[in-house]
Amino acid sequence: MMEDQFTKAAIGLAMIIPGIFFLRWLLTRKTGSPEDWAEQQIKELERRLAQGDIDEATFNRRVKEMRDS
Repeated sequence: MMEDQFTKAAIGLAMIIPGIFFLRWLLTRKTGSPEDWAEQQIKELERRLAQGDIDEATFNRRVKEMRDS
């Protein structure tokens, strides 16, 4: 009797744990890490600076804000 309960618990954990890892992967895959986000934003600022959309002071201020936060 007790063996059946352990078997059911083991099967339940065997299904829940991979589900948690899959959900974690799914959520982090879409959002990425904060470092990746900051690097993408800096590249976008570099592009805008090169095109003349923003000046160098604005570029430096925004990059500093991102790295400080």
